[in-house]
Amino acid sequence: MTTMEICSGLQHFRLLRRITSFSKEQIQAQVDFEDWPGFTGLEAMAQLAAMHARQCLRFEVHAFLLKVTRCRLPLRNVLDGRFLLTANLRSRSSQAFGYEVAAQGPHDEGLISALIIGTQPYDDGFQKDILKPHYQAVWTKLFCPQAAAK
Repeated sequence: MTTMEICSGLQHFRLLRRITSFSKEQIQAQVDFEDWPGFTGLEAMAQLAAMHARQCLRFEVHAFLLKVTRCRLPLRNVLDGRFLLTANLRSRSSQAFGYEVAAQGPHDEGLISALIIGTQPYDDGFQKDILKPHYQAVWTKLFCPQAAAK
């Protein structure tokens, strides 16, 4: 069996630089890649979609990547520069959100994915008293609609 080992080597987990717009149907953000592995594009798209689901549910539940239905990444081994990410909500149920997510880079790189973000009530493993304020603080730090023009 052929295997692939993925080790990002990144110094931090949060890839989103700023969220530039938000509505019930769409969220946009910027990511500044710094010669990062190509697969981090998928991680950034999942982080954006999960942040949209969390905000739609007022941070009252845990949100996570449930499924990658489709993903197209560039053949380049690394991503570099500022990318604009857009996640469009395509479907929603009581416990899942379906997104089409696109990322456009400075060198005409295009990343596209179809993702399903699952949600579940907080529990002993995902504690509300820790995660809800954490993600609310991340939202407050990232959401800068006036920065979209910069």
